[in-house]
Amino acid sequence: MFLSIYLLSTLLIVPLIAPKFGRERIKSVTPASYFTILANRNYVTPEMNVLLKDLQDKLGHVNYLDANFPFIDKFPLLPHLSHNDGKKLDLSLAYETSDRTEYWFLY
Repeated sequence: MFLSIYLLSTLLIVPLIAPKFGRERIKSVTPASYFTILANRNYVTPEMNVLLKDLQDKLGHVNYLDANFPFIDKFPLLPHLSHNDGKKLDLSLAYETSDRTEYWFLY
């Protein structure tokens, strides 16, 4: 019962309420892990979403590791104490060649 209520609120209710707090789900960049979505660590400001779309268009394959919670400002995203305002996130860039793929993590 708890799992179904949690998934319902995480996937349907929280995305509707978060814009009232100045945050929205990351739209154009894919998560490196779907745990980020299930833990509601995938929210940024609308300006950051525009910046991420431009970055995705210019660089190609970009993943994010952690962003921020959907609601309260100044509430840190542990272990990232600076992730407390929806304006910061960790990125992972994929460098692909014909024989292998390398991942670069930016913090």
